[in-house]
Amino acid sequence: MYIGTPTLHRIAADASAEWTDEEAAAHGINFQQVVRLARSRDEWFFPFIAQYHNDTPSMEDASWYPHIKQMVADGRLYMALFRIKSWAFADVDFDRNMENARSSGLDIGEAVGTSDATFSSNGKKVSMGRVYMTDEQTPTEVPQIPLELSGCVEIGTQSIAKTAMSLLSGIPLMRIPYDPQISWLPPTCCIFHNTEPHAL
Repeated sequence: MYIGTPTLHRIAADASAEWTDEEAAAHGINFQQVVRLARSRDEWFFPFIAQYHNDTPSMEDASWYPHIKQMVADGRLYMALFRIKSWAFADVDFDRNMENARSSGLDIGEAVGTSDATFSSNGKKVSMGRVYMTDEQTPTEVPQIPLELSGCVEIGTQSIAKTAMSLLSGIPLMRIPYDPQISWLPPTCCIFHNTEPHAL
C-alpha cells in the first residue's frame, strides 16, 4: 500500500464538498453505523476492517466504508482466518509482531510503502470464503475459492480508508488487530481479497 491515511482522508474531504443533501444524509447514517461498530464488543468482523485507539473514526475515514459494503453486496469480498499466537503487540515490538504474523503459517517479508510488512502464501492456495454483511445472512455452506495470494500486512490500528484502498486496488490485505476484547474470539489474523478490483 503506497497511499497513507492522511492522503486518503484529504481525498474524502474533497469529495464531501460535492455531496448533495441526500448523499450527505446517507454518509451521516453511515458514520453513525461505523461509530457503533468501532465501539462494539460484539461485532467480531469489524476490528479486522478497522481499529482505532479511541474507538472513534472521523467522518472522512467512515466515508470509505460504503466501498467495503459494496464489495460485500456484490459478492466480491472474500476472506480467510488463521489462528496466531497473540493479538497485535505495540508498534515498537516490531520483532514480536513479525514472529506473531509468521505463526499464521504464511511467509512474512519486509514492508513496502506504508504497510507494516508483506505476506505470501508461497505458491500454496488459500481457501477464501465469501464475506456476508451479517452472520444471519451467511449461508451454512459459504462459497469458497482457492487462491495463491501475496499482499500487504497491517498490524494494530487501521483506518477504513487504507483497508478500502488496498482492496479497491486489488492488493490482498492481512490484518492483525489489537485484542478486540471479544471473549470467545481467540487470537486470529484475517486475509481479505477483492476478486474484482477497480480504480475509484
